[in-house]
Amino acid sequence: MKKLCGNDSFCKFDVLTTRDLEVGFATLMSHDNHKNLVRSLQPVISCGWLEPPKNGKKEGTNYLNNSEVKFTCNKGYMLVGPYSRRCQADGTWSGQSSQCVSDALAQSTKKGSALAYFEDTFMFLVVLLMVCFQDW
Repeated sequence: MKKLCGNDSFCKFDVLTTRDLEVGFATLMSHDNHKNLVRSLQPVISCGWLEPPKNGKKEGTNYLNNSEVKFTCNKGYMLVGPYSRRCQADGTWSGQSSQCVSDALAQSTKKGSALAYFEDTFMFLVVLLMVCFQDW
């Protein structure tokens, strides 16, 4: 038994309780296999659940490293923000959250202005063009 099992207590136990060296050998092989599997395990990086935008949908349910999740909006809404986000190696999602705004709101911006999204708030930005003449 000592020659077969060495220091493996699982092997020794099975040989002593069954009085069968073949059972002890099978236990030894299984225990060695288990120890090798445990040594080969790698940590898993997960970015966690990502919420779909309100009035929109999320495509993708894999939240592990390098996975991509895509966003679309329901009919009558336009996506503001990134079309997709990727789970990064540090466990965070790339980019900022996306929002779906109504087409009416998006189209209400006039020429020379834009719709901007900043920290859960939408704002209208107006671009002014000023021209200065040299003699003034």
